[in-house]
Amino acid sequence: MFRRLRLLTLMLLVAAVLLPASALAAEGVVTAGTLVIRKEASMESTKLFTLYRNAKVDVLSESNGWYRVSYGKYTGYVRTQYIDVRGEIKPDGTLRPGDSGREVRELQELLKTHGYYTGSIDGDYGDDTEAAVRAFQRAARLTVDGRAGEKTLAALKALPMPQPKPESKPADSTLRPGDSGDAVKALQQSLKALGYFTGSIDGDYGSITENAVRAFQRDAKLTIDGLAGERTLAAIASGEIRREDDGTLRPGDTGSEVKALQELLKKHGYYSGPIDGEYGKATEHAVDAFQADAGLTRDGLAGAQTIEALKSRYTTESLDWFKNGSATIPKGAVFTVKDVETGRTFTVKRWAGVNHADCEPLTAEDTATMKSIYGGSWSWKRRAILVKYDGHVYAASMNGMPHGDNPISGNDFAGHFCIHFTGSKTHGTQRVDSDHQNAVRRALDATW
Repeated sequence: MFRRLRLLTLMLLVAAVLLPASALAAEGVVTAGTLVIRKEASMESTKLFTLYRNAKVDVLSESNGWYRVSYGKYTGYVRTQYIDVRGEIKPDGTLRPGDSGREVRELQELLKTHGYYTGSIDGDYGDDTEAAVRAFQRAARLTVDGRAGEKTLAALKALPMPQPKPESKPADSTLRPGDSGDAVKALQQSLKALGYFTGSIDGDYGSITENAVRAFQRDAKLTIDGLAGERTLAAIASGEIRREDDGTLRPGDTGSEVKALQELLKKHGYYSGPIDGEYGKATEHAVDAFQADAGLTRDGLAGAQTIEALKSRYTTESLDWFKNGSATIPKGAVFTVKDVETGRTFTVKRWAGVNHADCEPLTAEDTATMKSIYGGSWSWKRRAILVKYDGHVYAASMNGMPHGDNPISGNDFAGHFCIHFTGSKTHGTQRVDSDHQNAVRRALDATW
């Protein structure tokens, strides 16, 4: 009897070892009328087989609202709400929060290798590990459930191992904005000795030092980047390039002369920065823009020619004819007219006019210039002009048809012509002429 019991026990143990995994799964009973087994855990997945009410299946695992089941030769997925599970679902190899051990440690190492996990490799599937798994699943476009199942583990293991970073190159000796210390002090002293640096020797590589380096690089025909690299430092050390004190203001300069330059640039609409007396990039760009408009060599340096052009440049003003405009340019005033479109100039005298200025070319030569502006024949066409008088330039409009009285003899102009300013009117209609006012507005955008 005892021998039979031992034999039976041994047979049961062998059977447990030899039984397929599905035999160790929980039993599930279909509660719906019909239930489809799908290839993947998705309603869009391929249908494998249709089950009917009370059919019994082996439930292998559960994940995100789906059971993995086995029925005969079919293994697939069904929705959990349509299965009544009898028994305990055995683990399917999925690692999940709360697990611990070697496999969790290997999972953490994989996640850390690929940059998803920053915690310690402790073999405990805690919140940090779950968050790392979710981050990887999101990046790999897998179901985001925080569990490391078959698909998640396979995708992790399939990632290429990151290549080791190349060894960083040794730092060079280049000095650059933001640096400070004795090396910067030495640079400032050298630049000061060569006439490029006008600030204080403070060892801080700020905008004044950068602009001084740029100015030196420009004169030395080096790459202009404001960095004191090997070639720039060598050229400075040689002392061969020395700035000539010719009165030119340039990047790196400071002081009252730079302030005066900035004020001139601001007056004429080229500079909008602070009047701080520091010749920085904003001042350099403003000088360059002015030089472009004035037809000067564009180098961003304020030499004698650039400063003189700035000083002689006029700001175009609006002159309201009925708000002291007529008194500003009184009867008998002689002034210069510049045609905006052609740039030609001629001299004019105002002799009368109430609603606007009645004028005549001063000489026969002035008449010839005015006629050439109109293409060789007189016309009532309105033209945008600038009027320069008593140190000011005003926006105006003129017609080109001789008419009415002719007070100046010998100027080859049989009559007078009209010049309109802001708000002026014609004599005949006593109304503001829109064509003249449009021409005045165009003139406001022009400069002498």
